[in-house]
Amino acid sequence: MNKVEIHAKCFDLIDLKLNELQKEISELNSSVQNETKSSAGDKHETSRAMIQQEIDFANQRLKELQIAKSDLNKINPLLVNKSINTGSLIETNIGNIYFALALGKIKYQNLDFNVLSIQSPIGLLLKEKNKGDKIILNGKEVIIHSIY
Repeated sequence: MNKVEIHAKCFDLIDLKLNELQKEISELNSSVQNETKSSAGDKHETSRAMIQQEIDFANQRLKELQIAKSDLNKINPLLVNKSINTGSLIETNIGNIYFALALGKIKYQNLDFNVLSIQSPIGLLLKEKNKGDKIILNGKEVIIHSIY
C-alpha cells in the first residue's frame, strides 16, 4: 500500500471539486449579470435572489473545501501509525480505509479506498485500535489486518 499516493489522490479529488465549484460560481455570476440586463419587475428580482442564494451556497462549499484541503495538508502520509488515528491507512476484512477527512470512495491501483474522518462512526470505533484488534460495526465483525 502506498499511503503517499493515496494521500495525493485525495488532494487531486479536492482540487477537482474546487475547480468545478469555481467554474459553477463563475457561471452563476454571469447569470446574475445577464439577468440584470434582460429582465424587469418582480420576476427579475426573484430570479436574481435565487441565483444569489446559489452563489452564496457555492461560496460556502468552496470555503469548506478550502478548509478540507488545509486539513489534509496537515496530515503527514509518511508517518506510520502503530494504532489507528488520523492519517492511518488500514486494511480490514471489509475493505481499505484511509482516515484523513470525509471524501468518500477513491480508486487506486484497482482497489477501493474509503476516505473517512476519524470522527465518522467507524473511525470512532477503530480509533486507537491496533493490528489484529476487532470491533463490531452494525452487527458485523471488523478485523484490522494492517495499519500503515
